[in-house]
Amino acid sequence: MATKKPRKTTPTKRKAVKKNQVKSFQITKSDVPFMTMKPSIQTLYWVILGVVVVFFTVWILKLQADIQAVYDSIDANENLVIDAAPTKKNSKN
Repeated sequence: MATKKPRKTTPTKRKAVKKNQVKSFQITKSDVPFMTMKPSIQTLYWVILGVVVVFFTVWILKLQADIQAVYDSIDANENLVIDAAPTKKNSKN
């Protein structure tokens, strides 16, 4: 039977970790007043996003209107076919 040698464990050196002291949240005054009209790069991003959203909304509404027009034309054609169908009469008199 083979015997296992016990493992030698060497102590690992750990660095002391400095704990960050948690500071309480305090309200700070803003540098820029809230109601100023100063556009930034984020303003441009929001404008582009808004334009894309409006574009896709209009596009989807147009597609829905086109699809509804196709359904209406199919219904109109079915009604014409049903109304114009000849009725068979018995020729035995």
